Formats: sequence, C-alpha cells, structure tokens
Amino acid sequence: QIMPPVMGAGAFLMASFLGVPFVEIIIAAIVPALIYYGAVFLMIRLEALKCGLKGLPAEELPKKKDVLKKVYLFVPIIGLVFTLLKGYSPMYAAVIGIVLSWLVSLPSKENRMGPKKIISAIHDGVENITLVCVACASAGIALSSVSLTGIGQKLVSLVLAFAGNTPLFALFLVMIVSLVLGMGLPTTGAYILASALGVPILAKLGYPLISAHMFVFYFAIISNITPPVALAAYAASSIAGSEPNQTGFTACRLGFLAFVVPFAFCYDPGILLQLDFIGNLMGILACLVACFGFAFAIIGYINRNLAIWERTIFVLFSLMALTPNNTLTLVGSAGVIGSSIIFGKLFKKDKGAPKCDSIE
Repeated sequence: QIMPPVMGAGAFLMASFLGVPFVEIIIAAIVPALIYYGAVFLMIRLEALKCGLKGLPAEELPKKKDVLKKVYLFVPIIGLVFTLLKGYSPMYAAVIGIVLSWLVSLPSKENRMGPKKIISAIHDGVENITLVCVACASAGIALSSVSLTGIGQKLVSLVLAFAGNTPLFALFLVMIVSLVLGMGLPTTGAYILASALGVPILAKLGYPLISAHMFVFYFAIISNITPPVALAAYAASSIAGSEPNQTGFTACRLGFLAFVVPFAFCYDPGILLQLDFIGNLMGILACLVACFGFAFAIIGYINRNLAIWERTIFVLFSLMALTPNNTLTLVGSAGVIGSSIIFGKLFKKDKGAPKCDSIE
C-alpha cells in the first residue's frame, strides 16, 4: 500500500484530492517507502543475529538460473507502470495489466489461464471489489456527515486549541485520530476518513499538503499492525500458529519506524523529494541515519547486546537527526554514526549465548 508504483486505490485518491498527476504521488512516496522497508529488513536482520538464527543452506536455495527463467513474470507490472507514467488513466492501465498477465501465463502449463481460470479470476475480482465499494460508500456517507454537521471544523479547532503553539503535539493528535479511524477498515476507506479530518488540521499548521496527505495515509495503513485491532498481524498469527496479541505487539515493534518516517517527512519535505537536489539529499541521508539509530535502539544489538544506556544514546541522537534544525541534524547524524562505530566495533563481541526477546 505504501510502495510505488501501484500503492492501491488510496494513491489514486490522493492524486485526485491534491489535483496532481499520479506520477507525482509515486515520486513523493518512493523514498519513504524504501527507507521503511530497508529499516524493517535491518531490524529483522539484527533480530536474527541477536537470536542466533541462520539462513538456509546453499543447497536448499533456488538456483539463480531457475529464478531468472521466470523474470518474464514482471512484464505485467512493467506494463502497468509504463502506462501510468505515460499519463493514461488507471482504468486503461489496469486493462493493460490484465491482458499482459494473461499473455505471460501462456508459456507455463502450470499457470496457463484457460477459460476456467479466467472465469475464476473474474469471480474473485468481483468479490474483492465489493469490499472496496462498501468501504468507499461508507466513507462517503461519513464524509457527508462530517461536512454537514461541522464536526470536521470543530475537530480542527479542538486539536489546534490542545496543541497551542506546539505543532509536534498536533501531529501526535492527528496520528491518534488516523490510527483509530483506520482500525478495522480497508486502506481506501481509512484514508478517506483520516484525510477528511486530519489534513485540514495539518494544512492549518502550515505543513505542505502532500506531506499532510502522506502523513494520514501512512497512519491509516499502520493501524493494520497496531494493537488492539492489528488485523494484518492477527492474520499472520493464524498462519504462524502464534499467540495473536504477542504477534501484534511484535509487528508493532518491528514496524516501529513506520511511525517515525511520517513525522520525518512532515518536518523535512526533502524526504518526499519536494526540495532542490541538496535539500532532498540531506533530508534522505539524515532520515536514513536516524532509522539506523532507532533500529539499533529498538532491537538492542549491533554485533553484541546493547545496554540500556547505549540504546538511550542511539534514541537521543536519532531524534536530533530528525529535527528541522540543521546544526542539531548534523550533530545527531554524527552521533549515530560515531556511536555505532564505538559500540559496535571497539567493544568486544559477546561470548555468551545470544539473548532473544521476541522470537521463541
């Protein structure tokens, strides 16, 4: 949902709300998504090292030659992205993607789509679209209610009154509103509701509109891994056979940086590629360094287990790296890099058994 180029229906709605081409939404969303997924990969990697987990032996891995033979399966995605980037309508791009998906299925006997599979795919598509239609219809009713009753304007005034001259507090309040509205709803409906209530507040505080929309969009999605209604995490727990609540909190912990990135691009639009080259580069690098620092602090491991005071230092420097003050950003970034070198390289690696917190 947050990774370009597709991003689900929410991205098309965002382009419509902002009155900009869909390509601009893709460009703005790509860096935060890459940072988030890279950070999650880093945290899982650190957790695996901390728990002493090993990768699959080479003989159990698929052969590169066999994998490369299936590279043609990317053709539908490439075709979909190409048509969107060329400015064609989402409906036309979807038709191209469907036709290409059918064409690439023909060479494989196992995956070839004959009349029976085509009818089954149409049936599944109709079933899935009903959920989106119901969510959008419900969201439309809710939006009309918000507009006619004036609740939206009252909420804006209430949040601004609570926040006072502290925009960060207002961001926290909008985050909570977006998380609550997104609990149990499909992404599209959650985003529509959250944008109707949250975006006017952030716009009133002077945040760029694209940052405001991305902020509520992220938190409407993050509600899927945020207890107590972490639907995605609970679905994963049923597959893994694990305890639902523990899985939900573990998902929230490993996905913690999804809570950080939206705050970062609200304070530094360079992360959304909205500034000049130098501004964009500085914002991206500072956010990357901060994410590394938060990852070390949350997992508590580099090449050994970190003490509480070491993790606290990483948190403080990471927060400094994300501040809008250039001096503090440089100090925080240097602090994260220096601390990772000192704590990770100059101290001896643990000789005892690894200590694992979240994997049993």
